[in-house]
Amino acid sequence: MRDPDDVALDEIANALDDPSAEVSYGHSWWFDPSTAEVRFHRADVDDDTADALDGAGLVHIDALPSFVGYGDMEDFIEDVSDPRARDLLERAIEGRGAFRRFNDRLFEFPELRERWYAFRDVRLRGRAVVWLTERLISDQARHRGDGESPRPPVGRQRQAERTRCGSVPRRGPSSASLLNA
Repeated sequence: MRDPDDVALDEIANALDDPSAEVSYGHSWWFDPSTAEVRFHRADVDDDTADALDGAGLVHIDALPSFVGYGDMEDFIEDVSDPRARDLLERAIEGRGAFRRFNDRLFEFPELRERWYAFRDVRLRGRAVVWLTERLISDQARHRGDGESPRPPVGRQRQAERTRCGSVPRRGPSSASLLNA
């Protein structure tokens, strides 16, 4: 795997957020761990099959289920301070067609629309980081040959490492919190 800074997180985020891949319109997204590149595959154009891509060491990127994006809209709406805008957005996400209606309503509030896309991009990038981290950990385990993920040191072992290194571990968001972010 190349340097993590070379990974196109935005491309992974786009793949995770591709609703048409979720319902399979003949295309899929693949990550190449050896080059850190994301590949878009169209079954009607590309000669490779999904099995061939998988056999070549590429990792399939499954789109996130729509309820994840729906939850993002709900979370965003909670932080909208304008009561009229919040009410209109809450009503927009009720029932079928919620995503389209939500986006249509945002056109009435350009400043909120800009905030929404920034909010959404941060969430998607966080999910891309989690996706990539989980794949790297499973890839490391596969290369070790034991099928188990490497485990971080705990208890006294971790304390000894902190003391030896003279540092305190950085606190940050957990993988679970990024997925739910």
